[in-house]
Amino acid sequence: MKKILSKFVDTRLLKFFFSPIILYHSSFKTIPTEFKIGLHNLTPELIEEQIYYLKKNFNIVSIDEYFKAKNKKGLASITFDDGYKNVIENNKNIFIKFKIPVTIFIVTSSFEKKIFWRDKIRFIINNNLEEKFKNYLTKQGIFIDNLYRDSKRKKYNSISIENSIDKFLIKNNFHLEFNNHQFTSTDQLFDSEYFFYGSHSHNHYVMSSLSYEEQFEEIQKSKKIIQQLNLNKSNLFSIPFGGTNDFDKYTILILKKLNYDGVLLSRNFLNPSNSNFFADRLMPGDNDIIETIKINFFKTILKRKVI
Repeated sequence: MKKILSKFVDTRLLKFFFSPIILYHSSFKTIPTEFKIGLHNLTPELIEEQIYYLKKNFNIVSIDEYFKAKNKKGLASITFDDGYKNVIENNKNIFIKFKIPVTIFIVTSSFEKKIFWRDKIRFIINNNLEEKFKNYLTKQGIFIDNLYRDSKRKKYNSISIENSIDKFLIKNNFHLEFNNHQFTSTDQLFDSEYFFYGSHSHNHYVMSSLSYEEQFEEIQKSKKIIQQLNLNKSNLFSIPFGGTNDFDKYTILILKKLNYDGVLLSRNFLNPSNSNFFADRLMPGDNDIIETIKINFFKTILKRKVI
């Protein structure tokens, strides 16, 4: 039904009402075994193909320029979350070739050589340890059904969940130091007029699961690290997980106190041309990017909630 409806959406009509911000995460050429389930990954070839069609139909600008634009009609922007090294290793020449700005929002604890806790979750799932870990959590009074989904619910403090993961891995003699696929040093960041870097928090915890003090530490510590980079920087904040329930009033209070210019969500909607402090992003799969945008034209009209 959606594909049928998309045929009635002219790109010129779409650009008049909405503007897309694209969200990517990882770009492995071949996904490692420990990431087969649970990772949003598009190969460099697919990203290049999508960028080509986006550039033909939109004026692609940096995400901060997008936010500052009073008239967003016809604009698009490209972002990456989490800070996987393969984004630069496999794609930097693509963005230079097309002269397109891209912003990478980094989980800054990776610079401390810390393994991303969502990658630990993926490791458990892809090594058939999910039931064993769920039983381990049950003994601690934490009852979850689907590990990947439920471990990011706001009812469970993310810090506590990660502590349980670490204890479980140690107890079962798993050492993941060699599996860190994120940036582990600022030297790995690429200095280019087309690359910008921003904050995705320090540990990528569910903000709404944390206290005010815990959120403040997460956001402030990450902001300080990003500010110290001698590179192009973004003054926007990418909400971990990016859903409506993944942050609360304290999150926004802290972001405004720390003088952020805006907030990026990940709800798979397009943005109205007058969007201001909050902006949604569209997470494409391995299909036609323009078709994906057209399909989400109707989803945005029917379901997008103003925050």
